[in-house]
Amino acid sequence: MTSSPPHPDADEPTRRRQLVEWFTDAVERGDLDLGELERRGRGAAVTLRRPEADQVALTWPGKRAVQGAPASVDEIRLEPAGDGAPGDQLIIGDNLPVMRALASSLSDTVDLAYIDPHYNTGRGFTFDDRFPAPSGGRSDGRRGRRGQRDRGAWLNFMYPRLVALRDLMSARGVLVAHIDEHEHETLVMICKEIFGDANYLGSIVWDKGNPKGDAKRVAYQHEHIVVFAKDPKQCSPLRRPKENAQQILEAAASSIRSTPSLEQAREDFSKWIKGTRGLSGGEAMYARISEDHRVYRLVSMAWPNKKTAPPEYFQPLLHPVTGEPCPVPARGWRNPPGTMDELLSRGLIEFGIDHSTQPQRRYFLDEHMHENIPSVIRFAGADDDRLRDLGIPFEHPKPVEFATRLLSWFGPPDAVICDCFAGSGTTGHAVWEANLRDGGTRRFVLVQAPEPVFASAATKGQAFESVDEITRTRLERVAARYREHEQGFSPTLLVRRLIQR
Repeated sequence: MTSSPPHPDADEPTRRRQLVEWFTDAVERGDLDLGELERRGRGAAVTLRRPEADQVALTWPGKRAVQGAPASVDEIRLEPAGDGAPGDQLIIGDNLPVMRALASSLSDTVDLAYIDPHYNTGRGFTFDDRFPAPSGGRSDGRRGRRGQRDRGAWLNFMYPRLVALRDLMSARGVLVAHIDEHEHETLVMICKEIFGDANYLGSIVWDKGNPKGDAKRVAYQHEHIVVFAKDPKQCSPLRRPKENAQQILEAAASSIRSTPSLEQAREDFSKWIKGTRGLSGGEAMYARISEDHRVYRLVSMAWPNKKTAPPEYFQPLLHPVTGEPCPVPARGWRNPPGTMDELLSRGLIEFGIDHSTQPQRRYFLDEHMHENIPSVIRFAGADDDRLRDLGIPFEHPKPVEFATRLLSWFGPPDAVICDCFAGSGTTGHAVWEANLRDGGTRRFVLVQAPEPVFASAATKGQAFESVDEITRTRLERVAARYREHEQGFSPTLLVRRLIQR
């Protein structure tokens, strides 16, 4: 249902009365959030869509209040960005008003929102990760035990920040969010509500290879990485480089150089593939060397689904030596005759010793150096030693190497990357590392609140009083090391602050 908006000069009570008159039934059912509608419909046509029959919504105490919270930025501003176009930025302040203040300059600009928000674990690390109910109580009215999590408080904190982050994202933008078992399902639910169910690209299981030793239930050794798109049709394909592809190509080249014949090189290379640990199943299939010394694998050319192919897809291929027809797949070939002829002419079809074997297609590794991003990623590295070397105290930081990989997979080389939970500054470090490796021009906007640093083993004897000091110091020290050791690579950092009247 679509209707023209109230007159722009109408006062707020008049606007509300008109909306209620138009959508009385929806308001009575509770299907319509007037606050949200008024904000989004102001000055433009108002469109109301009835909820789908199977739509799922998450409700919690305080949700309506955070949905209807004013988004005015009249009382907030950021320090000037300095001369010239903004580069890499670290902004000190509460991320919600910061993102609202950035709306005028960064709206529809962020290509990758990469965040590691509070997990609501009920424990404190370098900073507080607990969301207690107001005044020490619980949102359900019951008194909470020390260290107990309050999911409603966590949701009230996360919901408006995810909305603000979504509004900064470009049409090709992707949200990549770390979370553990405490709030994984909850995060997926509120993101489905904010981004839309159809924009959920999935959750990656990050296998860290180290089960929690103090677990009293299932010993989790994984976290989740939740992925949503602003518009799946416009975001980049979810692909990553094959992790061991270059190593495989180099091994094949070494076998060819070190053996007197191609047959011996093929045998040695096949043994190397079988004896090398760490190759994925797909990578291990690239165990063959062609006549022109290219690494390849064989793939079936059978019709890909259960339905039978059209009659012309059953035309047999003649064996090049015997001249006899080879077996045709039961449901036909994958490709029509014209495509099969082209594959033959390009030498991309491999026949068996005689016509009794069904031909297969060659896929060359150097033409297929990327693969789909899998649902399970194993990475067991840690950055404790790296941060200790930098003189940075921070418990459980994201590994820079892992973050660099994720950024390069989900963020195009020219991406604007926003992390509104900057923490120790891993995202900024990873952006610089990704640019150094592939020559990209990614730039980041990091936001970190001046949260107090908790006294812990990691912070003992350190002079840092707030987390933002840790963030800034780490990035400054990393930038200095790049300038010293990497010729021609000189990252800069612009530090700004949120100003609230």
